[in-house]
Parts: sequence; C-alpha cells; structure tokens
Amino acid sequence: MGKGDKKTRRGKISRGTYGKLRPRNKNKLVVAKTTAKPKAKAKPKAKAKPKAKEVAEEEVEVKAEKKVEKKATKKAEVKAEEKVEEKAEEKAEEKAEE
Repeated sequence: MGKGDKKTRRGKISRGTYGKLRPRNKNKLVVAKTTAKPKAKAKPKAKAKPKAKEVAEEEVEVKAEKKVEKKATKKAEVKAEEKVEEKAEEKAEEKAEE
C-alpha cells in the first residue's frame, strides 16, 4: 500500500486524483488566470413566445371577428339587394303609370 495504490490517500496524492479518501477542499478557492476579453454587446432578447392558452384565445377571438364580419357583410348584401329590388319596383310602377 503505497504510491501505486489507487485506493489509498498516498496513491491519490501521487496520481493527483480525488475520491472518497481524498475529497476536494471546498473552502479553498482556485484562482484561474483570465485574459481581459472585451464584453460582447448585449443582444436584445427575443420576444417571448405567447403561451398556448393565449394563442388559443387569440385564435378564438379572430374566428369570432371573422364570423361577425361575415354576418355583417351578409346583412349588407341583403340590404343592398332589397334596395335594388325596391328601386326596380319603383321604376316598374313609374313606367306603368306613364
């Protein structure tokens, strides 16, 4: 049991490894050499994607708006047709009177 033994403290020290018998010292701070790198400009964060519920609600609102628009256009078309028919009837009456 000496420097060549993987499981003993002396063996761990000679190999430079750590383990159950030779835990790393948590209190010791390791200072790493760093070179001064210029910080990159902060990129603007991308807009967060809306949640599924919000997307579903928006889709429902859009569908409801489309339905309302369709109803409104149908009503407008019906009214326009009625006006055309009324004018046609008035013209027919005028011609009949002449």
